[in-house]
Amino acid sequence: MDKVKLPKEVAEAIKTLKNAEITTFEIICSLAHERWGHSKHVSEAHKTLRKFSFGNSGRNGDVLLKALVNDYELEPTPEEKVLSEYKARQPYSNYGNAYRQGVRDTLNAYGIKIEGVNA
Repeated sequence: MDKVKLPKEVAEAIKTLKNAEITTFEIICSLAHERWGHSKHVSEAHKTLRKFSFGNSGRNGDVLLKALVNDYELEPTPEEKVLSEYKARQPYSNYGNAYRQGVRDTLNAYGIKIEGVNA
């Protein structure tokens, strides 16, 4: 079975709860409760998971359950996606060179710096 992809903050929240020795079953059960009586960092992690699971019209709940049961991988950040696409274009072709220049120009126009692209 393919691993689901989770945003970094959701993966970190899962790690926080697991490090606090909270079981997968307890995490799943806790999602039904708005508040959870644990330490502040555990409560914040719980809040992050609840917010994610009820997002996307509630469909993220299934994604989170699959991640908890079958494991997960990190979803690339927008910066990582741009860098990957940037590197995939060959700089020695006319198209690749123009594409890369367009990416750099766009990022610079918005004041965005990405290591390996324009920083």
